Amino acid sequence: MPPIFGKSYNADRSDFASEIPVAYRERLKCWAIVRLLPRTQRVVVDRFHKRADADGHVYFYQVSA
Repeated sequence: MPPIFGKSYNADRSDFASEIPVAYRERLKCWAIVRLLPRTQRVVVDRFHKRADADGHVYFYQVSA
């Protein structure tokens, strides 16, 4: 079974920002955990200020899955 959650993703990247309109408050949190769905869809699970926090949550999701 493939992992449910991938790596943390820097939401400040221009390709991500141009595809999905994001409120100003959400742009302040530049790291996001994104769940990849079929047909190239994706869902933002959570956003974080620090990459270490995002990586820690990704590890937790992968271990608990």
